[in-house]
Amino acid sequence: MALFYFDFCQRGEIIEDNCGLAFADTETAYLAAYEAAIGMWGDLLRERKDPTRCAFRVRDVQGAVLFHFHFQEALDSCRENNWHCAPITGTYRNSLQLVQQARKLNADFQRELDKAHQALEEAKRLIDASLPREP
Repeated sequence: MALFYFDFCQRGEIIEDNCGLAFADTETAYLAAYEAAIGMWGDLLRERKDPTRCAFRVRDVQGAVLFHFHFQEALDSCRENNWHCAPITGTYRNSLQLVQQARKLNADFQRELDKAHQALEEAKRLIDASLPREP
């Protein structure tokens, strides 16, 4: 189980989640965001707030943003002209691709950083070897 933090965003204001919720994976957390948005919809309307302008910013334990769930997606998923597509699945796949791409880029960067570190160590060794030794 992994811990996910669901920050509530509305019109530029962000209320950070400091507790988090445990889920088996990112997809399950995404579906929980969908269900929470549906559950909050009526309360937001009663408070005269536009739910379509709200979102969850979902973070992992390191604080990295995994995905944003815009409440508008809950509404879009039940429109008749969208019956043939699954916006939740599409958004999840897009989010997953971005996470995988970020992980690959991070690994590539780490390899390049390691090469640079090795080159610096080699340069230091060569400089030290070329300096005259004191008697």
